[in-house]
Amino acid sequence: MPDTDEGQGRRRAVLRSAADAVIGQVLGGAADPDPQALAEELVAMARGRHLALWSADPATQADLVAGGVAGAVEAAGGDISSFVVHNLGGGDSGGNKLDYYGRRLTTVRVTVGSDAALVEQEIALRNTAPARGLPVYVSGRVTPGIVNALVTLALPADADEVGFSRDGSALPPLPQPEGDHAVVTDVVSIPPGVVVTWRLRYRLPLHDGSYRLSLFPQPVAVDSGLRVELGPAAGITLDGAAGTELADGRLELSGPFEQTTTVRVEARRPGWLARWRDEVSRFWNEPVRLP
Repeated sequence: MPDTDEGQGRRRAVLRSAADAVIGQVLGGAADPDPQALAEELVAMARGRHLALWSADPATQADLVAGGVAGAVEAAGGDISSFVVHNLGGGDSGGNKLDYYGRRLTTVRVTVGSDAALVEQEIALRNTAPARGLPVYVSGRVTPGIVNALVTLALPADADEVGFSRDGSALPPLPQPEGDHAVVTDVVSIPPGVVVTWRLRYRLPLHDGSYRLSLFPQPVAVDSGLRVELGPAAGITLDGAAGTELADGRLELSGPFEQTTTVRVEARRPGWLARWRDEVSRFWNEPVRLP
């Protein structure tokens, strides 16, 4: 459709008609979908935060929140990772559609001790938009091809020793309250082909050696990437909890960031006998490295 006010109005009308037709078919019963297949698809959409459900009935709403399909982003007393990009447009009222071209990689590194966890969240955002060739309503008129964005990173409300940087340059670490957690923000302009990296570091006090990390993706057309590297502090042994499986006392996740993910571990300090056994096992099983 032509890049004019009339053309864009027609485009929006067509999209609205298509959406209304799909919803009408499903809710009206004409589509006759398989109930189990529909439920599985809706649950997958909710886990990826592409769909959020709400009920005016308090009891039903509580069940939706507990089931993780209400769209809530909560630390729930633990650690949290959530990176959100808000498209600020192209510098005029026309805006742009460049948020589609943002490709993200979230890396969370955690060292868990008996009384605190040291956390580093690293977020890389690349502008993959072509430098030329896009329609004006996509690229923007004033700053064509440049992603202008407000970014928001979540952290626990009780985190301390907070450090925040962009591409190695320190930013003011000024956490602001957001629900049951806190957020830090930054405004950035990213030309085509450029990647910007933020790092958020903090110390999170732990209670009874229990550490839980909730990771929330922003629903996007192309899934972000996710890496989680979690290990113990010196003298500490980690045990997986609530379905979290460790390998040699560590956790490494890597893949598409396509759904909400929760990691739970318990830290313990083994006694001298267990430490002696572990050292003997390491001596006999680890290869000798000669200089």
